[in-house]
Amino acid sequence: MPQIAQLAKNFKVNCWLFIFFHIKPMIKKSYGPVKDGVLLDKYLKEESIEEDLIWAELLINSTIKYSKNESPIHLSFYSLAKNVRLFSSAFALNTILGFRSYISNEARYGEESFVTSTYGWKSWYPWIWIRNESNLLSSEHESAWNKYFEIPFEVYDESLIPKWKWRIERLKCLISLKKRHFVYLACLARVFKINEDSFEILSSNLPLNLDKYLSTHIRRGEVVSKLNPEHTWPNLPKLSNQHYLSKITELSSYSQCFDVYISSDEEISFTSECSKIKIFELQTDRRKFYRLNTENIVDLDSVLGNRIDLIEFYANSSISDLYYLSRGHCFVGTISHSEFSRLGWELQAIHHKAFKPFIDLGGKAMNLRESRTMFLI
Repeated sequence: MPQIAQLAKNFKVNCWLFIFFHIKPMIKKSYGPVKDGVLLDKYLKEESIEEDLIWAELLINSTIKYSKNESPIHLSFYSLAKNVRLFSSAFALNTILGFRSYISNEARYGEESFVTSTYGWKSWYPWIWIRNESNLLSSEHESAWNKYFEIPFEVYDESLIPKWKWRIERLKCLISLKKRHFVYLACLARVFKINEDSFEILSSNLPLNLDKYLSTHIRRGEVVSKLNPEHTWPNLPKLSNQHYLSKITELSSYSQCFDVYISSDEEISFTSECSKIKIFELQTDRRKFYRLNTENIVDLDSVLGNRIDLIEFYANSSISDLYYLSRGHCFVGTISHSEFSRLGWELQAIHHKAFKPFIDLGGKAMNLRESRTMFLI
């Protein structure tokens, strides 16, 4: 009987997910950098989103308090940044559909067979991002996640929406793009809460008293050859450092942010026409980053599966970079093409409770009305 009940519950969840992914928001009123459902590639304004985030947090809080049903969130073998996006997306979907969330001890759907058949791993387990920690290898996934981040499912206070209104507010998310978006951002705010132990890993050459700076993500690593920047992962924009520099200079002049934090797995050096610009970056050994080999193109996930000694390095550098990107006051990156850039930009909006000026070099139209563009599932 317990198995039948669980199957019935899973069927109910899957039915709601199917319905959700086939209902595009009918209300696509423009807001901030989103026009007719599409994210602009340049935004030179600033718009507060504090009230929207407060509303969304109330909805999350109320769902955790009121819901009698629950739905799992699965960890993934992908990068930590993608895990944060996947986690936040599932959390938001569960909230909108009225399910409490919990971290499952099972792998994300389809990943077990994929890593064994494609990567040749013996097993998906334990979660790749704790394989360097012998004391965590037998841990449940909640404890594994808690190595880096706080668990985001508690009721923070008794600020709740009345139960009858809670149901109505969730229904609004099915038809309103803006409300969907802010539920996702509020869930991300809960998910990307670095735990106290992990705060010790944060390291950069940013001055502690730096008040205002521009954040930039320059993607290189496993998708751009070190020997020839023209050789990239298939379908990736071919962007030289000069492409980034021209946009950094443009946005610096507009925002008066002349201190620039650059997140990259490559040593970035260029001479700017604007003598005021000063570059800061993460203090780390960039020789450890895996670089694209055009004769043998492989995913970073596959590399880390065979190089457990690099897991701590990649985890620390990615969390540190995302933290410092989020504290900047404007953004340059490939938001529409890189999950890391997108996450850095989203975290910046959450931290400041405002959409800040940005320039996107991704070259893709991000139609947020598509559920699989809004959410990473």
